[in-house]
Amino acid sequence: MKTSLRIALWVAVLSVVTGCGGDKTRTVKNDASVQKFEIRLLGEKPANLTAALVGLSGLDASARGAPLEVEPAADRVDLTVPNQAWLIGKVAVPEGVTEVDFSLRFDDAGGYESAAGNGALEARGAEVRWRAPVEWLQTHGHVVVHVDLSRSLVYRGVDTARLLPNASIHY
Repeated sequence: MKTSLRIALWVAVLSVVTGCGGDKTRTVKNDASVQKFEIRLLGEKPANLTAALVGLSGLDASARGAPLEVEPAADRVDLTVPNQAWLIGKVAVPEGVTEVDFSLRFDDAGGYESAAGNGALEARGAEVRWRAPVEWLQTHGHVVVHVDLSRSLVYRGVDTARLLPNASIHY
């Protein structure tokens, strides 16, 4: 428990020092001609990890090159929590749009904890990009980005891992 708290505190301090954290000023307008969809993030197959704390530096959506309004939600998550698809944002899609391009960016630093020990989780430049037909988003009103932790972490030494997201998108 103390180790988890230390990792969380370390991630929070690094986020403040490095200025990480997404733009919180964009909000989704309440308009009848706009459809709203949730974007969620789920960690899978944590193997021997008991915590994988990551920050999110941005969620962007665009249609035909024009940015769409995004209302950010969680900006820090633990990808090892079983069956927890974290709400990371809501996107407003205007009527007439048929496809949306998404970009989910991770903060530079995070932390992990395992039976073997704990350490830094580097995510510098880590990003998941995808294009979704609006028809697919309408199926359940949300999209879930599944990150396979067993295939996404590259261990470098005894106390550092690099996040290279191996993700699949579920509608």
